[in-house]
Amino acid sequence: LWCSSLYNKIQAAMCTVSFVANANGVIITSNRDEKKLRLPALPPKEFINGNVHLMYPVDGHAGGTWFIIKNDGSVGILLNGAIAAHAPKSNYRISRGKILPEIFLQKNPLVALQNFDLSNVENCTILIYYNNQLHACRWNGEQLFVEALSINQAHIFSSVTLYNNSMIEERENWFSSWLADNLEPTQQDCIAFHENGGKGNDHYGLQMNRENALLTVSVTSVKIKDNNAILFYKDCVANTTTTQQMVLN
Repeated sequence: LWCSSLYNKIQAAMCTVSFVANANGVIITSNRDEKKLRLPALPPKEFINGNVHLMYPVDGHAGGTWFIIKNDGSVGILLNGAIAAHAPKSNYRISRGKILPEIFLQKNPLVALQNFDLSNVENCTILIYYNNQLHACRWNGEQLFVEALSINQAHIFSSVTLYNNSMIEERENWFSSWLADNLEPTQQDCIAFHENGGKGNDHYGLQMNRENALLTVSVTSVKIKDNNAILFYKDCVANTTTTQQMVLN
């Protein structure tokens, strides 16, 4: 009973995302913060549908994903929450993790998302990197807000369901300080930031752990350069890593 009660009281989590583009490539990295009681995810695998190749880790609970790459070099990442923290309903039509695999089967995932039926889907933010453009798409339960972002600027995003405004601001400061010391970060540098940013701050450091009930369970990172994508995945609970390559066309 205690475990069931705790599971239901902790709002759905997920996550922290950074975006960096430089001579080393386009590098997008995500920390997934989740309930410890949630079933562990499966490491990334490739899914083929005709000429479309997708690669993503699979959520162990709902079977969807929070991080996806496609063989045209596009990338999608899901964060829970949109513009402000919300009170979740008891039931929703579909899991948010089901959205990415569906819209990335289409030629233009941004247009596919704008045409997707989001009725009775919980609030979320979906970041889409497609055709050398980056968009943050925020669904507040009633309306989808789409914001175009510069790829010439580094970005960090934090789930509003987990982090309040002051926490988000401090995390942005950590990111800015790290960028000042890493002018041309590599994928390995970005992964290291996601492993060590705000180190020692269990409540809202990038590797967070709130009383061992809600914690960072994985780090996923992709580097897009030329005709290759390098996908790194670390299961922080099992302490295992995998690195896979996708040829882009």
